[in-house]
Amino acid sequence: MPWTSEEPYGGFTQCKNCTVHSLFKTDPTKISVKRQEALGGDPKDSTLQLFRRLSKLREKESFQFGSLKTGYTLKNGADIFWFIRESAGYRGYVTLFNMGLQEVIHLSLHDLSNFTVPHDVHYEYQWPTVKLPVNQTIDADNLLVQPKSITILSWAPKLINPRKKQ
Repeated sequence: MPWTSEEPYGGFTQCKNCTVHSLFKTDPTKISVKRQEALGGDPKDSTLQLFRRLSKLREKESFQFGSLKTGYTLKNGADIFWFIRESAGYRGYVTLFNMGLQEVIHLSLHDLSNFTVPHDVHYEYQWPTVKLPVNQTIDADNLLVQPKSITILSWAPKLINPRKKQ
């Protein structure tokens, strides 16, 4: 997506009704990652840092040639869009976008996605509020996801049977 500081949008999109913007109740014409850091916003919580972090994920092998599973859950106060990227022999990743405005959501990754997520996952990143130290191991079946947040979790590569022909 092209980034421009030019008016009228002053951000990295020219879409007035983009899905993420509308779900997070933000006006893309008033969001500028450049201005956010320039006007004294905390750089670690800026939209630019979030964009950089999500862009960096694209360098990971699972994102380059792995399988993709996505879903959207709207029930019991949850308003979560998620996607999982995994490739055999490489780290797996799940990214959760909680668009809920009020409540912390308690969930199980396996129940949410119906995908074989290992019990132990590693906390990689959360935006805008960081609740855990990076690389802390947490229980994939006992997650607390903050409202209006993006959370990235990962897990160690699943074993590949060396005798099985690829």
